[in-house]
Amino acid sequence: HLGVTPMKVIAPQTYKVFPKLTDSEVRVMLAVNNSKCPLNRIVVSDKNEGAMHALRLIAFKALKKEDRSCRGANFGIYAGPGQGKTHVVKAFAETIEIPCIMIQSDALETTWQLFEEIQKEFTAQGFPLVPQTSPEHFIVPPCIVFFDEAHGLPKQLRTCGLLNAMEYNDGWLAAVPPKGGTAYMIDCMNVCWIGASTDPGLIFSQSEAFHSRLGMHLIWNAAGKEEVARIIRHNHPNMPQVACDLVAHYQQVPRKAISFANQMLLEISMMNCTWEEAAAKIAEVNGIDEYGMPSQQLSILKALGQRPIAKKNLTIHGKCRIEELERIILPPLLDEADNRGSLVGITGKGYAITRAGLKELDKRGIAHKGDPITFEAISD
Repeated sequence: HLGVTPMKVIAPQTYKVFPKLTDSEVRVMLAVNNSKCPLNRIVVSDKNEGAMHALRLIAFKALKKEDRSCRGANFGIYAGPGQGKTHVVKAFAETIEIPCIMIQSDALETTWQLFEEIQKEFTAQGFPLVPQTSPEHFIVPPCIVFFDEAHGLPKQLRTCGLLNAMEYNDGWLAAVPPKGGTAYMIDCMNVCWIGASTDPGLIFSQSEAFHSRLGMHLIWNAAGKEEVARIIRHNHPNMPQVACDLVAHYQQVPRKAISFANQMLLEISMMNCTWEEAAAKIAEVNGIDEYGMPSQQLSILKALGQRPIAKKNLTIHGKCRIEELERIILPPLLDEADNRGSLVGITGKGYAITRAGLKELDKRGIAHKGDPITFEAISD
């Protein structure tokens, strides 16, 4: 471990120590039929079984250690907005019982701020970080540092500030106090770094080095209607299945579906109506048509039914800013949820409607230019 000359330790760093477990004991803890395992609270589609298995492998190795360190198990997790990336990471951290420091990437400016966030979490856990061989030397006990929307990290952090700390054979974070002076050297060898984003390409294009430090890259596929209904049933055990299915019909994004269900419950309570009536009313209030498509997405699909359109021009049809288009409106149209196929594709001429997208227009009686303007026809 390079960078610090061995010296007398000023104050040993304390951390939580767990009992040593056998392979058999850990297998029982992680078993899919163990209701106490936090990972089993995650609703997993068939497409996400591989990603979940990868998380269980990391957890298996960590649970056998007395300090639960996940050193060297950095990973990125990628999914559309509201698909549960944070929920997955929190459940993973809870499974191995180590602190998880949640970082809003676009709000982080310096490595010193990161050090303060780590210190704050360990102080809350009862294990404050204390100086080691010098007043500026600290050791971070095993934990997870989770960068939500990691592509939003400032360039200086992605290309320089964090790279040494995330490197397996290095692990040192240099943090300079706001008023300047001697840099603090923070030993992060036992930190598991996780980055979440809507697209691995966003991180790779901004910093290949940061992307490589994340090591493993997990794609968390969009939930289908069946998974959304199960998520609603988990959050509202007393809602009948027909109500959960109605929510899933109108909202396919888990986060939005939970909000939709909450609104339905209020509608039922206030209006004393049926579940069908409540769902239809809440859909109307939220600008969602009878087939479950929000008005902005339908406007874009309708425009693409005439010709391919460049991304910047899609904002005109969606009546939105480019950020809203990229992060909220387009992802569900690009996803292949429920094996229906994506409704929109990307071509050299811009965004184009797919044949599955034309079917959506057909069921609504909306006129279009037919197969020649589809993604498939243009791509052939």
